[in-house]
Amino acid sequence: MIQAVCTVEGMNRVLGTVTIMDPRGKLHVIGDVEPEKMEGVLLGDTIIMVYTEAVAITLEKAVVAAQ
Repeated sequence: MIQAVCTVEGMNRVLGTVTIMDPRGKLHVIGDVEPEKMEGVLLGDTIIMVYTEAVAITLEKAVVAAQ
């Protein structure tokens, strides 16, 4: 999990996107933001962005052919 203090630079409530600026000054467009999460958020607001990533793997026993 990664957390960063970011600034809201743009919002598109119709498309569900938010543009944020990270602490290094780089802009990121976040998609699929639910409209309820945009309520009360204004341009220029400081937010804490939390990023998590998951990985799924499957383990299967190898089948060895008889010789």
